[in-house]
Amino acid sequence: MEGRPTLEDTVRQIFASRGVAVLATQGREYPHACLVAFVATEDLKHIFFMTGRSTRKFDNMCRDGRVMFLVDDRANTEKDFDTATVVTGRGKAVPAHSKAVDEMFSLYLSRHPHLEAFAKIKKQRYGESGDR
Repeated sequence: MEGRPTLEDTVRQIFASRGVAVLATQGREYPHACLVAFVATEDLKHIFFMTGRSTRKFDNMCRDGRVMFLVDDRANTEKDFDTATVVTGRGKAVPAHSKAVDEMFSLYLSRHPHLEAFAKIKKQRYGESGDR
């Protein structure tokens, strides 16, 4: 008889099945929510996403790094009210350190190969702006 999955197993399953999450940042007057393509590290301690420096989320995170993150497994049916699982997290968003960018870039592309052109542009611009 199999036991119930652990919380970590459930989070891994949802992260593996979903590539997009809602990221909430603190705007000047109101919170700002947007969709981001993400990838998590194997230990689930870090979540990575890419964004342009001219976006509202980037501006908000530079001003106030506190963020909320939401990923769910809903199917957009009435059953979601009884069966959907939602993973939320909070933390501090920080730009990647230059030494880790290549590793994060590879991890990101392993999850989102369809975003390679977007990711290459963001990575190139990151490199032009100096070490973080």
